[in-house]
Amino acid sequence: MSTLISQDNGVDCPYHFIEDEVPLTEVNIVLTLSRYLDNVEQLSKRRDVAVFLDSDQEVVDIANYLEKIPLILLNFPHFTDGRAYSKAVQLKQEFGFEGEIRASGDVRKDQLLEMHRCGFDSFILDSDKENNPLQKVSGTFSHQYQASVINSKPLFRIRSVN
Repeated sequence: MSTLISQDNGVDCPYHFIEDEVPLTEVNIVLTLSRYLDNVEQLSKRRDVAVFLDSDQEVVDIANYLEKIPLILLNFPHFTDGRAYSKAVQLKQEFGFEGEIRASGDVRKDQLLEMHRCGFDSFILDSDKENNPLQKVSGTFSHQYQASVINSKPLFRIRSVN
């Protein structure tokens, strides 16, 4: 069973995937990139349509529509495939995306902190039974030395270390 984890708690997600043959009349839907682009004019006034990007698809393909997209799911086909990290950073820093970025696919608990630092807001974990794993993992580290999407300056630029 999958669990959706946000920054604070496990939450229910109002968004759901719909198959390609299902009409676009439902609310709070997740579409594949190709289906979204094929129907972008029909969807232009809606603000309840999320987009799923696979690891081999480019963020630039939806760059012109980002202000209309509330949620982007970035897929990790394997936990060793790091392309979604780069896409999250690109969405936040290059394109200024203000919506939610969600990690899906082969998402593992030990990667949550780094995903969060790259700009992910929520995560779909397949078999995690723990409550609040993001909070548990992020509480493990008192300082993060590198710059990230969360903190644009490295620790030595923020404060002096004695």
